[in-house]
Amino acid sequence: MFKKITPQAQLLILGTFLTTLFALPSLADIANTDIPGINRSGDSYQVPENIEEWSTQDVTSLRTEHQKSLEAMRKHQLSQDAAEENMLAELLRHDLVRLSIVDVIPVLIEDYQIEGDFKKTLMGYRSTFMNELKASHDGIRSLGDYQAYDFRFAAVYMSMLYAFDSNPEFYQQLKSDMINDTTPIGRYRLSIDESYLSVKQASEKMDAIHQLNDLEKVIVALDSELERRNR
Repeated sequence: MFKKITPQAQLLILGTFLTTLFALPSLADIANTDIPGINRSGDSYQVPENIEEWSTQDVTSLRTEHQKSLEAMRKHQLSQDAAEENMLAELLRHDLVRLSIVDVIPVLIEDYQIEGDFKKTLMGYRSTFMNELKASHDGIRSLGDYQAYDFRFAAVYMSMLYAFDSNPEFYQQLKSDMINDTTPIGRYRLSIDESYLSVKQASEKMDAIHQLNDLEKVIVALDSELERRNR
């Protein structure tokens, strides 16, 4: 059975998956968010700051320990190219779920009985998602491309959210419906949560690659320290 993403996890997803914005009480909460699999997360390996003060025996011992960890990690690790390819595929798959907002916007307009300039504004956002962003999505070839695309997606989505915020009667209804899985926008949010699970798995593989690369750099640094002492 699907387990709903916690609010804390939704905040982590926010930079890439701005659909969770509607459930937030304050727009200020969206700042400084990361893209899973592109921005690094979690602890990593570093050379101890006071390594010069360590005994040669302790440095050698740490180097041996790290080498064992590195060999163990390599046995269960994808190559970096494979991990990046998998990460990009998951982000692009998930992005098509995000872009299904084009099907939700007309339903919101009808259900909320939105008319006039605000209706035109929302249909303008729908056109941007359906045409400009979909075309940009189709041109993504790398994680770097995706990062630039995601910035554009976030800007458009934020702009649409502010448009709702300028119409309080609709914005309050939207926030209420967003946390109700039986509403169109609630089902959309739920589809984002469900789709994110595969993205999270792919990002964990990327995090492991980052840790492996960091560990290799630490070992090189420890070798350099030992070589310096043997001169």
